Order: sequence, then C-alpha cells, then structure tokens
Amino acid sequence: MIPDYHIHTKFSRDAKGEVEDFLKTATTRKISEIGFSEHLFFNYSHNFLIKNNIAMLLNELKSYIKFIHGIRKKSPISIKIGCEIEFSPEFLDKIKKTLNEFNFDYTIVSSDSIGSLAIPNEQWWKRYKIKYIYRRYFRVLQTAINSGLFDIVGHIDHLKKYGFRFDKEYHELMRETIEIIKEKNMCIEVNTSGLDKCKEQYPNKKILKLCFDLGIPITLGSDAHNPNEVGRYFKEIINLLKSIGYDKIAVFKGRKRNFIEI
Repeated sequence: MIPDYHIHTKFSRDAKGEVEDFLKTATTRKISEIGFSEHLFFNYSHNFLIKNNIAMLLNELKSYIKFIHGIRKKSPISIKIGCEIEFSPEFLDKIKKTLNEFNFDYTIVSSDSIGSLAIPNEQWWKRYKIKYIYRRYFRVLQTAINSGLFDIVGHIDHLKKYGFRFDKEYHELMRETIEIIKEKNMCIEVNTSGLDKCKEQYPNKKILKLCFDLGIPITLGSDAHNPNEVGRYFKEIINLLKSIGYDKIAVFKGRKRNFIEI
C-alpha cells in the first residue's frame, strides 16, 4: 500500500484535470490511496486568489468536500481528504476555526510567502536579503508547528527551488525546526515534485537522514497539479528511503496517524 497525499485538482485553480483522471493514473501506477490537499490561503483576498489562480476560496470548501465524498463512493482506491494550508501567524484563529469546522483526514502546513508577498515575486526578490528570507521562513514555519494544528510539514526545504545558497545559519535553523517537529510529534512530507523543479526531492537526503536519526515519521506526496504527476518518482524515492533506514511511512484517517511498511 503506497499513498500519495499531496494532490491538487482544478479546485486549487493552479491545477488541471478531472478528479477521475487522477484516480486512473493512481490505479495504473499502483498507488493504493490518494489524498486531495487543495491550497487554502488566509492571507489574501478572494479577488487576489481568483485573479492569480492559486487557491480554492474558503467559501468553496464545503462543496468541494461534499464532491469528494461523492467520488469516494465509486472510487477503485481509497481517497483521503486533506488540505495544504499556507500559514500566516496573524490568521491563526481563522485557520483553527476552519480546521475545527471540517473533518479532514490530515492537514499539511507550508509557508510560501514573506508578509503579503507570495513566492516567487519580483518585489519579494528586490525587497529582502536572502538571510532575512530564510530566517523569516523558518520562524513562520516554527510558529505553525508549535500551533499544534497540523499533521504534516510540506516541502520543508523548498526555498532551494528559487536558487538559494544556504550557509551555516540556514542549517542551524533547519535543525532547530526539525527538532520542534519531533517535539510536536509531527510528520515530514517527502515531496517528489522537487525532482522536476530542482533535481532533488524535498527534503534532501541530508535532512531525511537527520529526520530518521531523530525518529521523525515521513509520508509521501507528489504535489501533482495534473493527473500525469500522480505518484511521480515514487519507486526511486522509496529506494532512497530504504537506503536511509526507513521501512515505514505514515498514513492518516480522521487526523489519526498509523504506519504501513514500504
């Protein structure tokens, strides 16, 4: 049983394809369980999200979940309902309210912005120095982890996608963040989209070894934005995980975590 817990459909606006097509690809690639985890942003207006085609609107969440429940009834494989939340500390109460209102199987937290500027953004590059960017990134992420609202940390080192060169301070912040993940008993996502975007998965092998040494569980996600990307590079990643020492990955149901062998 191999799950893919990071899939975006057209509900996320930046993805393409019908839900049924994602299921077909998953079946062909022997993915036995998939999780839809649409983008949810709290730091932007509805008009901004619609104009920039980057996320589902919060007022669409109820109908989206109802739709997925309908698909579940006729699906050949197991479907889980998740979400990928772009975390903003000032919207903590609103995020908590949303998560309490809906019955997700799991929640992924990510951080893709500095203040009101989303990555990548020309103003973002001009306004901030690299060291500030990754300090801000990790502090926001640590606040999210400490909130206790989430199950999975998504693409934790995704800043490398934008060409950052990391120094000692970055690695210290990364280790500090991973230790908080351990303390909060959370899971780290191994996101295979990085192999297309920056030639290595998120997180890299060094970080995965640290996670293994600290006993932090992992799960799998392709970050698919079209049906052809479901389960991409999973065979290679499973071999990598086994070489590090992982023999189990996390699966979720109703926000409760279990493990399966790989």
